[in-house]
This record gives sequence, structure tokens and C-alpha cells, in this order.
Amino acid sequence: MLVFGALRFGMRTALLAAAVLPAAAATLPQDVYVWQRVWTPALRRSIADNAAVFAQWDVLVAELSLEKGAPRTVFTDPDWPVLRTAGGGIAVVVRASSSPLYDGAAGASAADGLVDLCALALGRARAAGVEPAALQLDLDAATGRLGAYRLLLRRIRGRVGALPIVITALPDWLRSPAFAPLAREAGSFVLQVHSLDRPESRDRPFALCDPDRAEAWVRQASLIGIPFRVALPTYGYRVAYGADGRFLGLQAEGAPPAWPAGSSVRTVMADPGQVARLVRELSAAPPKGCSGLIWFRMPSGDDRLAWRAQTLRRVMRGEVPRGRLVWAEGGPTNGLLDLALVNEGDAQVPVAAATLTWQGADLVAADGIAGWRVGRTQPGSVTLVPPDGDDSLIFPGERREIGWMRLGGPAHISPETSR
Repeated sequence: MLVFGALRFGMRTALLAAAVLPAAAATLPQDVYVWQRVWTPALRRSIADNAAVFAQWDVLVAELSLEKGAPRTVFTDPDWPVLRTAGGGIAVVVRASSSPLYDGAAGASAADGLVDLCALALGRARAAGVEPAALQLDLDAATGRLGAYRLLLRRIRGRVGALPIVITALPDWLRSPAFAPLAREAGSFVLQVHSLDRPESRDRPFALCDPDRAEAWVRQASLIGIPFRVALPTYGYRVAYGADGRFLGLQAEGAPPAWPAGSSVRTVMADPGQVARLVRELSAAPPKGCSGLIWFRMPSGDDRLAWRAQTLRRVMRGEVPRGRLVWAEGGPTNGLLDLALVNEGDAQVPVAAATLTWQGADLVAADGIAGWRVGRTQPGSVTLVPPDGDDSLIFPGERREIGWMRLGGPAHISPETSR
């Protein structure tokens, strides 16, 4: 009879792989963007399960784009009852993915469309029994057009009345003399300190949020004299390259597109440790004018390009979450073990080769499944290798079936993976 007691899934308590840094004092309110265009059951569950976590929900309600020079609007369909039950404030967000800030008839038409869209989005929330805490505008604008943005904002204010208006702002805008008047016109802004520069090669290091650069931008923003929140990332990108190494594109939401044959894809996620450091520093000494943090975007169990909720909750406290892979098995049956990896930590882990070790028996046979293969065998160990190009993540609580093995007798197996 084989001895596998220590290996069984669920029998071991998840521990951190490294010491957790002390949590920062929770001195800043923390909000979250609900940016999903499709409200899935997983998203609804996540909002309900995290109802007490966030002070405000900033909900994408409508988006404007241009098609052949004509404005096109798309509305999302938020589950307003779920948001009302969750409590806290609810802000209506209107996005303009095509800038209306240019000259000519097409620009005038787009500007008119955005003004109307703001009123319609607020009307939808109120018709559902929600009185918005604010209207937020997320508008793609060149730095040189911030003066025109201010005039457009004045028109929107005339349409929506006394409701607070918030604008999102890029770090580059802070250097423009036109930004301070724009910020004053709005009354408050959200500083986005997360972005991904176009990568030059697949092997180049990526960072969605550099704490040092972010701190410098926050210091600049504090000099404006207008209240602002700092937007921090929970998300990631798929970055695709052709067979010749040429950059093909980025994807930050939804199912993977059909990239050309021979493409390679790299998944790049916001680093929880780096973002936690920024949270600790901002919370320990909030910059002048900084009224809170806001997270982009709300975690959901079906979102493969964002942290899970337990990861975000740790980072919100200034703590560093860790992934922790252990082995799990579905047997043994006549000495045959079905092997799987389980993430018992609280952060995602990238797929990589994993080594199983044991004592007390010889390996009779082993193989991988779902594209995994045996990479190396030694007395008391076997290494399984993922499929070439597998750049996926194993999220907290997930189980990944990867292979099987048969031993010739009783064995004590280490539950920890060696990578």
C-alpha cells in the first residue's frame, strides 16, 4: 500500500512562501472600477462577496467611439440591484475611446454625442433607482488638446447640473499648463499611474506600475491643488509577437484573439509586490490632495487577465501575496497516481516546469497529459514540463491536471513543488 497522506489536497493549510511585510495603516479610502462590458455570474458573485471592501464602485455605463467619422455609442448593462445591495457610492463612468477633441464637423458631432451620452448614462442609473455619486469621464485626449477638453467639460457640466464630475488624467498631462485649469473645471481627477509602453521585443522586461515613477507622478499631482485619487492596476496584458519576432498587439480583456500561426504570446500581470509597496508608502504619508486609491479593475473568477479578489485584498492592506503550488493526486488506484498542481497561495503563479519528489519506491512509469511531458527523471523525482509556449497562470484555488505516474511500492511524497 502506498503512503500519500501528506499529499492529499485540502489537508494542508496554505502558508506564505515568504514573510509578509507589515500592513500599512488604512488611511486612504479605496474604490474600484467595474469596467466589465459583460456582467457574468462570476462578476456578480465577486461584487456580492466583496461588498464591504470598497468605498465606491466606479461603473462603466457607456462608451463613445467613431466609425467612419460618425459617433457610435455602446451601453453596458450593469446589474444595478447587485450594486445597490453591495452598498457604498456608485459613480457613473462614460468612456470616449475616440477623442471628440478635434476641429471640423466630425469633431463637433462627436462632442455633441458625448454631451448627450453623459446625460443618457446618468438617466439609466437613475431609472434603476441609483442616484450617482459622480459622473466620471475617461476621455482619450492628446496633451495639446486639454484646453479644448476644458471647454467640452463646461458644456457637459451645463447639461448634468450640480453633480460632481471627475476626469481621468495621464501623467503626461501634469506637465501641461492647460491641465490645472482643466482639473479645476472638473473639481477632481483620477491619476492613472499604470500603463504598458509598447514592448520592443518578447524578452524585454515589462512593468505595468513602476513604484518610483508612480510616486514621482503623485508628487506632481499634489502640486495642482485639486483633490485626486490614484488608480492602481490589478490587471495584465497578453502581448503577441509574430514568428519573426515582430510585435503584433496587446490584449487586456476578454478571450484570446486568433493570433496568426506561429505567433508567441506572453502574459504580463501587474506585480502585486510592487503595487503593495506603493500602497504602503501612499497610505503611510498621504500626499496633499490625495483623497484615495481606486483599483482597475474589479476581480472576477472568470477574468484570466486580472488578480483574484484575495490577491487584491492583501495588496490593499499593503501586504505581499504569494502563490504556493502543491501537488495533488486523485488516487492511488493500483499504484497509479493522477497528478495535478494546486495553488494554495493567494496570488497567481505562472506555469513552469515542476518537479515531484518522493522517498521509498522506484518509478515504474510516468507521462504528461494536456500537452505536458516528462522532462527528466532521477531516483526519487520526476519533472513535468508544460507545453511549449504555455504562458498561462494558475490562480489561487485552481487545480491543473498535468500527468500521471506509477510507483513500484510504498512512498512518502513531498507535497511541495520544486521549480
